[in-house]
Amino acid sequence: MALKCCANRTMLFNEVPFLQRFGQAARAGFSAVEFLFPYEAGVDNVRDCLQRTKMQAVLFNLLPGDQLREWGPLCLPERKDDFRSSLTQALDAARSLRCQRLNLMFGMRQVGCTPREQVDCAPLRILPGPCPWRHRRQSR
Repeated sequence: MALKCCANRTMLFNEVPFLQRFGQAARAGFSAVEFLFPYEAGVDNVRDCLQRTKMQAVLFNLLPGDQLREWGPLCLPERKDDFRSSLTQALDAARSLRCQRLNLMFGMRQVGCTPREQVDCAPLRILPGPCPWRHRRQSR
């Protein structure tokens, strides 16, 4: 089995501006890239860079919310609308970039919310109907 690698464009080649890193990755021999967020640079600009360099986007994240306190609204009960908005924006970007994978950041532990409340609200945001693994007993 051949190992497939992609350049994490956010972390590699950061000596040049974001959009120029696609060319750097292509010149280094990569055919695929992942990155944290395409939004600030503009999805159309990212798509143009991907096409120009013949690179494939393989993964990027939904918006993180407050990066100091949240890192993703998926598990935050009071941020339901923000999560849905972020998901819609990410799906639109994924279609434009022909990217088949998104990273839904769960988020950080929040004061005033139990871990169980955070875990329980997350699948309700992404799955229709009851969550299949919720309240399942662990077998030993």
